[in-house]
Amino acid sequence: MTPGTSTASPCGLGVVESAILRRLLELGHHPKGDSRSVLEDDLIKSSIFLDAVNTATDIRPAFIWQAILSLSNWWEVSSPLLQFHGNSGTPWDPPADPRYTEVALSALGQKVAEAESGAIAPLPAGLLIGDFCLGGHQPGFHTGSLVSALLALHRDPSIGDSELFELVGQPFFGIAGSIDGPIDRMLVGEPVDLHLTATVNVTGPRSIEITNIPCPEQTTSYPEEPQRHLSRVRGIRAIRDVSMSDDYRWEIDTLNANDPEDVASRIRQQWGMRIQVEARLPKPWRTMATDWLRAFPDDVDLDNHLDVLTFG
Repeated sequence: MTPGTSTASPCGLGVVESAILRRLLELGHHPKGDSRSVLEDDLIKSSIFLDAVNTATDIRPAFIWQAILSLSNWWEVSSPLLQFHGNSGTPWDPPADPRYTEVALSALGQKVAEAESGAIAPLPAGLLIGDFCLGGHQPGFHTGSLVSALLALHRDPSIGDSELFELVGQPFFGIAGSIDGPIDRMLVGEPVDLHLTATVNVTGPRSIEITNIPCPEQTTSYPEEPQRHLSRVRGIRAIRDVSMSDDYRWEIDTLNANDPEDVASRIRQQWGMRIQVEARLPKPWRTMATDWLRAFPDDVDLDNHLDVLTFG
């Protein structure tokens, strides 16, 4: 089996993602009571969990491990479904060995796992996370925008595309300062190329700050670190990595003879600071959302149920 393989998941998830969530729920590795945080006793060693899922499903451990990382990392999904303890790597560096890390469901992941198992009504997790983080071409979307669009379509199925797509908002491909390209065409089901660009701001007469550097999805190798891309840009004197655990950030000093606005413009055009991704949905977004709404139980209040997406 491969990541993202389609299945009859009530939440629209792939086989691997569904298996991970269901198994963690079955084993009891999730927040307890009213807590939204995972305690030490809620965690399971990743290597042990990989073996458990592999034994139960025959899914290859490499696929399980990649999905665990992707569903945990804030730079890959807009709303992580897993809580990961240990070194999960960065967009440019590999993680620690599974023997030295632990995993559990996040508060949101627990709700999605309950929906997958039929304990509660379905949740639109497939629309939320997509499969780009697993090497596919379907982006995710931001929680608030997704909920607003689903509720609007539920209340008025004849809502126009322009109004609906404005509610859907920008797709989520992981880290990116801006997304340029024909997003509306993607939403109606056409395959399109989009450009993801870092946020590059001039902060002083000789200084530039860079955040939100996009990272193409790599499932077998890791791309070059940002410093290597930046070192190719003319006019840069020094590069400092001032990143924190939940914020990747670089400070740039420019050479005296260079206008920092010109250097910033060159940075934005440098590969690595601006990348192209192929984006496509399996169906038009309206169709996917309508299919999910039609399958939703009539006796469950949709507005209140979607509130659980604010967990996590």
